[in-house]
Amino acid sequence: MTPFLTALETGGLVADGARGSLLYERGVFTNRNFDAVNLSQPELVYKIHREYLLSGAHILETNTYGANRLRLTRSGLSEQVKAINEAGVELAQRAASHAAYIAGSIGPTGLSPGEVRRAEGDIRAAYAEQALVLTQSGCDLLIIETFLFPPELRLAVESARGASALPIVAQIKV
Repeated sequence: MTPFLTALETGGLVADGARGSLLYERGVFTNRNFDAVNLSQPELVYKIHREYLLSGAHILETNTYGANRLRLTRSGLSEQVKAINEAGVELAQRAASHAAYIAGSIGPTGLSPGEVRRAEGDIRAAYAEQALVLTQSGCDLLIIETFLFPPELRLAVESARGASALPIVAQIKV
C-alpha cells in the first residue's frame, strides 16, 4: 500500500464509523469493557471491521479507544493493556487484508479535568505505553479521538509523539 501520508495528499480517505454502538447493538452491553471484547469475542470485532471495509472504508480504527492503563484500571484490566491493544491491531489487520490503513485508536482516560491536572505524569505514561504498543503491533497511524478537555488532548498527542513516529490524527469533540 501507498504510505498513509502520501495517500492523504492525493485525495480523501474514508474512515470507518463507531464500534461501540455496534458492539452494544450486537449484545455487548455497557456493563462490559468494549476494548476487552478484542480478547473475549474477537470474531465479533473482526466482523465489524470487515463490514466497514466492505462498505468502502480506507481506514479501520482499532477497537482500543479506552485501552489505556488508567481507563482499563476501572474495569480491573490494567494488566491487559498490551494484550488488548495487540489484539485490537491484529483483528483490524486481519479484516483489512492489506486493503485499508490501520489507525490505532486512543481515547481519553475518563478522568475529570481536575484529575487530569493532578495526574499528568501518570497520564503521559499511559498514553505513551498505548501508543508504543499500537505502533509496534503494526498500525499505519494513530488516531487520538473524541477528547472533551483540550489539555488532556495535548498530553495524549505529546505522549504519542514521544513514543511513535507514526502520523497522528487528533480530534476534539465540541
